Amino acid sequence: MDDITKPRNDFIPAARFHFLTKLYDPIVAFTVKEQEFKRLLIKQADLKPQHCILDLACGTGTMTLWIWQSAKGVVVFGLDADPKILTIARRKAKLVGADTAFHHGFSTKLPYENEVFDSVFSSLFLHHLLPTDKIKTLEEVHRVLKPGGGFYVADWGKPQSPLTKISFFLVRLLDGFVNTRDNAEGTLSKLFLNAGFMDVVLIHQVTTVFGILDLYAMVKPGPNPAISSLPQSVSGVRKRR
Repeated sequence: MDDITKPRNDFIPAARFHFLTKLYDPIVAFTVKEQEFKRLLIKQADLKPQHCILDLACGTGTMTLWIWQSAKGVVVFGLDADPKILTIARRKAKLVGADTAFHHGFSTKLPYENEVFDSVFSSLFLHHLLPTDKIKTLEEVHRVLKPGGGFYVADWGKPQSPLTKISFFLVRLLDGFVNTRDNAEGTLSKLFLNAGFMDVVLIHQVTTVFGILDLYAMVKPGPNPAISSLPQSVSGVRKRR
């Protein structure tokens, strides 16, 4: 479980400020319906024994551990840029006896070989990234996924009412208007398609105190795609009904 890249400082902590890191779990649990949206996301993946899974920007490891618990025999890695939050994740894993590994690294240059993961998960992370880093991150996820592997994303979506627009304005004020532009304009799906993913599906939307969370599933082209029977929309992005 050692770090496999050299530490850097140019990242945004999970709760925006380092002094809030220890409060990250209760903040997320209270404000964004964490149990609901993360378990919905995990449910979309057809996880099987010996599948190799990456929880990208894993934070305190909550979803990493839920993935590990959801399917016996899966191999789960959590990766994050924040060494402090990884300390919390490792502590939590040790408490429940989880056989998981947590690595320090950056999404724009993942420290893994090509085509090693069956599934990659990303939760409330992409909106932290500048547009160029979003593109690099999606290219990296595509690189490390096996052909036919699934990518499962939960992140902020386009506000759908004056109230959610006001709520999401607070997120944009905190995390940056440039970083969150694709979320606010509802164009994340275009980035997924441009990165080479197919069968992009908006599987669910969850309303929270900070706005709408969009849950996506998609696959890297290859044999046995994970989601192949849903209707295609004119935009190339499919929405589950």
